[in-house]
Order: sequence, then structure tokens, then C-alpha cells
Amino acid sequence: MPTTSPSIYPDVRLVFAPTETMGKFGGDTDNWMWPRQTCDFSVFRIYADANGEPAEYSPDNVPYRPKRYAQVSIEGYQPGDFCMTIGYPGSTSRYLSSWGIGERVNDRNISTIQVRGKKQEVWKKWMDQDRVIALKYASKWAGSSNYWKNSIGMNKAIEDLDVIGQKQKLEGSVRNWYESNPETQRRFSSVFPQLESSYAERRQNVRTTGFYTETFQRGIEINRVAGILNRTPNNISSEQKEATKEQLAAFFKDYDARVDEETTATLLQNYREQVGDTTYPPSLYARIDSLYGGDCAAYAHDLFSKTICTRPDCLDRLLADSTLRDTDPALVLADEVQTGLSMLYMAARDANVQISYNERLLTQALLEMEQQTPHYSDANFSMRLSYGFVQDYTAQGQHFDYYTPSQSLLDKAAQQAQNEDYKLEDPLVDLMQRAQWGPYADRRTNDLHLCFISNNDITGGNSGSPMFNGRGELIGLAFDGNWEAMSGDISFDPSLQRCIGVDIRFVLYLIDRWGGASNVIKELGLKK
Repeated sequence: MPTTSPSIYPDVRLVFAPTETMGKFGGDTDNWMWPRQTCDFSVFRIYADANGEPAEYSPDNVPYRPKRYAQVSIEGYQPGDFCMTIGYPGSTSRYLSSWGIGERVNDRNISTIQVRGKKQEVWKKWMDQDRVIALKYASKWAGSSNYWKNSIGMNKAIEDLDVIGQKQKLEGSVRNWYESNPETQRRFSSVFPQLESSYAERRQNVRTTGFYTETFQRGIEINRVAGILNRTPNNISSEQKEATKEQLAAFFKDYDARVDEETTATLLQNYREQVGDTTYPPSLYARIDSLYGGDCAAYAHDLFSKTICTRPDCLDRLLADSTLRDTDPALVLADEVQTGLSMLYMAARDANVQISYNERLLTQALLEMEQQTPHYSDANFSMRLSYGFVQDYTAQGQHFDYYTPSQSLLDKAAQQAQNEDYKLEDPLVDLMQRAQWGPYADRRTNDLHLCFISNNDITGGNSGSPMFNGRGELIGLAFDGNWEAMSGDISFDPSLQRCIGVDIRFVLYLIDRWGGASNVIKELGLKK
């Protein structure tokens, strides 16, 4: 039976976005925290030809009008109301063994926390000094700090909630179950000893690999350019050359070599101090010691003064002189970095195979033991639907309400002289102070609800996921989780886990009353 391919509409245009201060209100201070006042959204419109068919951009294109679309509701919600999210969560590891969780906390997350902390100190200094650099590095800073703070919160939550202890208790139940039957004992009795020994075998390797990738792959930016050049053949086709130039242009648009040089010096010294074993990358630290007296800053300065990789025309220069592949210091470093990474992976190969096999076998044992109990699969970057309810929560003796009132935004904006994350333009402050909410006011509180929480199961990748009520109407947009349940990727706690979303009425209020875009409001056909 023939199938119809989905239509792709290439003409998509930005219609509306809030100010940066409103879209990122709270910044790093409030990231992964509740309560929140962030109004994080953007509005796009799809354009088509006169017949409603896909078309490349043209001034003659018209807004696409679908036969069906999700209605936007301004009716609001109250505790206990149904809430549903649909999105593309990244990955979770809810079936990971206690040894795997311990490795995540002590060997993987620690490198993310420590190295990114050092990198962000350097970036922050430059960003505070230079507005141009601040603009270039804003997005990179947000991406780096997001999972830096996520790792901190995850480690804290795992400790506070005794996640490892809970997992060990569950594993004890699995052991008692399989030991009660000769057949299950034959199949599963080797799982725990092999997991314990294999995790112990690769522990130092995992720790080193974590610091290695955070330093050389995610920290030192020039390695990305050098890696692109090292992978470029001398007989590159014109199409490949153009594609590579576009890739490099995108990189250099948000790059400053001065920042990268200081970051490189800082991270190279930090790697030596934290890891100790400088076998990886091969020859790098021997070269720093012999030629630069062990001074990582001197090495970094020499590298950045001699390499072609800080220049947008680096591809043309490489193709004009192929000897640079063996002499350019950044290209040499990038080659060593890749070699070192391969060596690290090879050193842990046998342990990795054993761990992968026995983690799956442990999950199989759990599923057989609890075969009468439904078990959901881990998130794996595919579309997922999560259903739950609008719900407040209590953590460590403190109760958190299910929504944030309008005054909470003004209270934080009043602190902007002390905390730049709470900066808000005067016109927005004046608008909120007038408290003229109109149709966007909640019918029960007569206030503008800013953000709200539900117990939906989300994780990284869900940001922007629509939040629907029980009638399939849009009531908000998910964008974060709460600090007390940062262990959620490993262990979901329904009493604590909350999905933070911006109330769609807050979004509409800004579009209408601040942006004056009544045409967009009319076009949405609000469900009142």
C-alpha cells in the first residue's frame, strides 16, 4: 500500500520573542529551581504558497492554515487538574545498578562540575569586561552552566534521597529472588560479582576520560577547528569545501581567541593537577615540560600565536600548504587528543562490554521478578508522552505552591542591583506594577499566574514541550525541573519530581500588553 511522505514547509518565520531578560529571567541563580518567573518562549509562523503547499521563501507566500491545530486555553488550572506533555526527552538511566550510580556521582559528574567550573570562571571574567564577548559566549555559557549545575544538583539529590541505598535494597531483593530457584540462580548469580569487579576495573579510566573530554573536547575550543581541518582531505571537492567553510564560519561567529587562550592555559594546568597521569594526550605534557619549563600558559600563548586555527581563512591556508598538517601546533595537538581518546576507550573496552551485558541482565532479572508490575522504558531521544497532574510539593520542611504570582517577579526585579540575573527593563516593571491582567487573570485568584508545576516526567530535551489540559488544550510550555529532584534521570520520585512550565496566559499577556501584537492573539483563536 503506497504511503504519503510528510510535507516539509521550509518557510518558517520568527513572529515574536520576549526580551532576553524576560526569557532568561533568573539566569543561573534560578536555573533548576522553583519557584520561577521565567517567560521562556518564541512564536513562529509557517508560510506556504497560495494553495497551502510547501514552498521556499517568497514574499508572495501566505500564512499556512492547517485543518486542525491545538487550541490555546486561558481557562487556567488548579491543583489536581490533568496535565500532559509531549516532547523529545534525551535519556534516562532508571535501571542503572548501584555501582553505576556510584560511578556517575563520583567519577563522571565530578569532572563536569570541576572542569566546567574552571572554564566558566575564565569566560565570566571576559564576558563581564567586554559586551561583544558576552554576546558571543552567551549561548555557550548557558549550555555549559546548565549541565554544570545539573550535575551539582544530581549529586546532591542522590545523596539527600539515598538513591544508592534504595538501589542496593532493590538489588538485595533481586538476589533473594533468584537464589530461591536453581534455574534463576544459574542465570543471574554472576551478575552482581561481575558488575562490582568491572566497575572497579574501569573506575580510574572513567574518571580520567571525564576530565579528558571536558578539558580537550568541550573546554579548549580551538581543538574543534583543528579537528575539522585534520579531517579535511587535500583533494576536497568544491561542495565539501563550501560546506566546511560554512561550518567554520558558524564557529568563528561566536569565538574569541583571547578567551580560548586563557581557557586553554587554565584547563591544561587543571587537568595535570586533577588527573596526575598525563599519559593522555601522548607527548603533550612532556613537550610542555621540556620546551616551556612546565608552564602551561607559555605553551598556550605559543600555540595560539603560531596556529592557523584562530583565523577564518584557516581552510584555505591549509589547502595551500599541506606541510601545516605536521607543523601547526593546534593541528598536532588535535591529532594527539584524538589518539589519546582512542587509547582511553581501548583501555576500558573489556570492562565496558562486561558492564553493558550485566546491566542488561540485571534489568532482565528485575523485570522477571516484578513481571506483574508495569515498567516503563528509559527515555532514548524519541517522542514521549507523559501524563500527570498540576501539583505542589513539600521538601525539607518547606512547602512550595503550584504557581508563582505576579508579585514574585517584582520582588526579584527589586533585587537586580545586587543580582544581575534579576535584571528587568523599566517598561516591563511598570507594566507588571499596573496589574491590569484583563482576560489573562486567573479566575480563582484574579492574579496573573507566571509559571506552574506538575508531576509530569520530563528530562533534558523536553524544554519547550507543550503542556496540555485534559481536553488537549495548551496551558503552558515546559522548560525546567526542580532542584530537590535532580536525581530524576536515575530515580523518579513522584513526591518530589516536578515539571516547571511557563503559564500560557503569561506568554499571551506579554505578546498582547507588552508587544502590542493583538494580531497574533486574534490569530490564535483563544479558548476561553
